[in-house]
Parts: sequence; C-alpha cells; structure tokens
Amino acid sequence: MIFQGINVSGSMNVTGSFVVPKGTANPATASSKQGDLFFNTELDSLVVFTTSGSWTPVGDVTASADGGASTNIEYLLVAGGGSGGSNSAGGGGAGGLLSSSLSSVVSGSSFTVTVGAGASGVSYNNDGLQGVNSTISGTSISTITSIGGGGGIRFDTDDADGGSGGGGGATAGTGTVGQGNDGGVRSTDNVSYTTGGGGGGALVAGGNGSSTLGGSGGNGKTSMITGTSTTYAGGGGGAGDSRSSRAGGTGGSGGGGNGGYNSGNGLTAGGSNTGGGSGGNGYSTGASLNGGSGVAIFAYDSGSINAAGGIVGDAGNGRKYHQLNESGTFKIGSTSDFQIITESLSAHFDAAHFSSRGSSTWTDLRGNGNGSISGATLNTHYYTFDGSNDVVNISGEKLTSDNMSIEVWLTIDNPSESGTYREIISQQANSNRGLYFGKTSTANQLRFGNRTYNFSSINASTFTHLVATRNSSGGVIFYENGSQGGTASGHTFSTSQGVYNNTGTRIGRQYGNYTEYWDGNIAQVRFYNKTLSAAEVLQNYNATKTNFI
Repeated sequence: MIFQGINVSGSMNVTGSFVVPKGTANPATASSKQGDLFFNTELDSLVVFTTSGSWTPVGDVTASADGGASTNIEYLLVAGGGSGGSNSAGGGGAGGLLSSSLSSVVSGSSFTVTVGAGASGVSYNNDGLQGVNSTISGTSISTITSIGGGGGIRFDTDDADGGSGGGGGATAGTGTVGQGNDGGVRSTDNVSYTTGGGGGGALVAGGNGSSTLGGSGGNGKTSMITGTSTTYAGGGGGAGDSRSSRAGGTGGSGGGGNGGYNSGNGLTAGGSNTGGGSGGNGYSTGASLNGGSGVAIFAYDSGSINAAGGIVGDAGNGRKYHQLNESGTFKIGSTSDFQIITESLSAHFDAAHFSSRGSSTWTDLRGNGNGSISGATLNTHYYTFDGSNDVVNISGEKLTSDNMSIEVWLTIDNPSESGTYREIISQQANSNRGLYFGKTSTANQLRFGNRTYNFSSINASTFTHLVATRNSSGGVIFYENGSQGGTASGHTFSTSQGVYNNTGTRIGRQYGNYTEYWDGNIAQVRFYNKTLSAAEVLQNYNATKTNFI
C-alpha cells in the first residue's frame, strides 16, 4: 500500500524497514525540500537537506530534527523605571534598555521572559527606589539582563545607580554602560531652596536642577522594532520647590514622568511598559509616584518561523512582532506551528492581537463585524467583565449553520455561585433568545442552549479553554483544555431556524430583558459554522495556550 503527502503530528512508530533513497550523488538541490533524507553511498552516510540549502550528514545537524527552521530574532528589552524621591528630590532613572538579536534560533526553542515592574513611589522625605530588572533566558543563550532604573534621591543624599541613574543631591546616580545614562544633580544656588536633578534616560543624561526649575529627565531611545517609531526609557524630571515658586522638571521622552512641587502639583508617574522613571516630588508632605514597568519585544521574518507568546502585531515588510507587557514565555516554531483552524471560521476576537484589541472596539480579525465595548476593561491580553453591566455588542450574523462551534479562553470569578446565570455568548433571534452559551444557576455547570455540562477546571485564577460544538442533529460536545468533557443530544434552539436571522450577538451578557452578565475575564472568542472535531479542538488549544498555561 502506498501513501503520499502524509503529515504527521506528534510521534510516529514504524515497524519493519524504513527505506531511504540512495546513490552516489545527492539529488539536485533545486528539487530538494527541507527535511528530505538521502543515503549517500560515497560518504556511506545518511544526509538531510537543511535550511542552509545543502545536504548535511544527519549526525552533523545541530538544528531541530526536521531540518530545523532557523532565523535571527531581533529583541528590545527594557527594565522597570526607578521612582522619584520625595522632598525636593531627583527624578527616577529609566530602566536599562538593551537592543540586539538572538542568533540562529531554531524551531522548538523556548525563552522565559521576566518583565521588570516599575519601582513603587515613596512617602515624604524618602529616597526613590530602584526598578526591577528584566531578563530573557533559555537553554540556547546566556541570560540577558537589563538593569532597573535608579531611584531619585532627596536634596541632602547622594547616588542612586541603575540602568539609568536617578537624579538627586550633590551627586547623582550612575547609569550602566550600554543601558542608560547618569542622573542630574540638585541646584546649588541655595541649599535651603533647592530643586532636584532629572533622572537619566537611555539616550541622554538627566539635567541638573536650576534656580528656577527642576532638572529635566534624560530622553529615551527610539526603536522601530514594531514597525512604528516608539521611544522607551525616559528619565523622570526633578522636583521643584514651592517655597520659591520653582516648578518641577519635564520628564524625558519615552515615558519619563514630570517632577512635582509642593505636595505633588504637576507630578506624574513613569509610563507603563516604557521603563520610564517617575518624577521627583517637591518640598512638603506629598509622596512620589511609581516608575514605569518594563517591556520585552521580539521581531522576526514571518516567512522563516512562527512564534507564540505576548501580544502579536504586524511590523511590516513580512515581519511579525510579539510584545510582552508582563512576564511570560516566548516560543519558537516552524511557519506551520501555532496555527488555528480557519475553515468556516466566521469570527475571531483576540485581546492578544494588536489588530483586534482596543479600549472601545474589539475588532473581528475575520472582518465580519466588530464588537462595541461597554464597560469591559482591556488588560494585558484579556478583557475583564464585572458581572453587573459589562458587555461587548457585535454587529452582523456570526453563527449561520446548524453545525457550529463556539470557542473561548476565560476565567470566572465565582464558579460555585448558585442562583444566578452568567452568559458568555448569546445571539438574538428576532426578539427572542436564539442561542446562548454560559453558566447556569447551578454551581459549576455550563449550558449550551438547553443542554448542560458540569465542568471541572474553570476558576478565577487560571484561564480555561472551552469549546462547545453542535451538529445538525442537535448533538452537543463540550471540551475543556483540549479534552472532551460532557456530551448531550437533542439540542434545540428557542426559536426554530429564526436564530440565523439575528439582530446581533453579545459577549458577556444574555439578550432580551435578562441581566445575565459574565463575571470574570474573556481573552479570545471564535465562532465556527462547522462542528470542530476533537483533533481540531486540540490543535486550537495547543496553538493558543502559551499566554495562559
């Protein structure tokens, strides 16, 4: 029996012989494909065609076993910014900024990414704190570390080193070579009426305080890694002094916060996911504010590999990027890895995709009708629904076939709640409820229309992948985290066939005069006008799980 064009996922066991073509010369390069095997009788060796465009003895191949998709991956790594001090104090230094490439990364590689938090603000008469380091680590690389920004210091203390140094007193913090610059120093015209120095930035040192103004925070560096010019790691401005009407200094470009005067007038925090330092606070009883959190961004040629982790974006010219705004995992695969089923996919909402996520609109990546957000709050890679009035209203028809599937990644705040329905998805048929998928009034129980299933893994602290499928005979199957759960038969819609002449679809609330709001987080939603198979459900779970488990 002869089979051609077989794709194998996972392991394959072969019994008997496995015959590989052989000869005195390798096949023509032009007709060879990555991963092709050939036994060269002149070399007495099994050879494989690799990404370098040549035949190589299998024992000499250092990439993955399939011939090894390999590429260079550009990265930008920024640490957390320092916080400004309080009491005529210096601005916080920016988090350290590193920009380079991971060389010859192969399919199957995985990197652990730590995104440093910005330093916490401090109460009156205290020095600012240092931001938290950001790191990239993996088995194939030496750990890469960007240093947290130095804290701003009071007018009467010295030195706060870091990725970029904090501003402050008679001497100021020193930046780490290759990551950031020094902070500025306080004004010296009158020690009793002083202004703080600015925190250092990734590109420019912090400015010195003057007789009229706190020192400016040093500017950060601009990067095109996302395809858009963006500046990161600006230093915080130094404090003013209200006793002599001196204003706070301006924060550096790239998220640097402005310095304040008196008890906090004009004071601003470091920008989130920029590594910006916060401004120093002036003379009085006020506290300073937090430094900006760091960020890690990876970019690559999408024709060479595919990856998972963080928030995905299009960097232009055939490049993709992944932005991690919090600690997580970045995984590398071949171009066919991390791909979801697209056949009969009628709607795709993903809060971890820059082309989909938004504060007022959740955009359908299939282009079949967007969601208008009312109340739901966008977080790192998901939306939070408060259980009382948050909803996403979607225009246009989404499910138009008796064969259908609904897929979501979510959490629920109180899975054991009784007496209250919580809706994930609903679709209106004329003036009635045509389709609904959510939690029943019974603890730990889901429903798809008039069919129920007692779930096990859904909770408040861990995201769960849920799928409900329906076939044309009314058979329903529920899946949790890629595995089949309960089944049911005899599912019917509340209005016969009119369900498809719907006037809209909702995420997070029931249609009609029902206040059945979802209470928890929803990260991804997909609608299929087909019954997904168990293998297809598992493929989607594996393709999208990196941000959740």
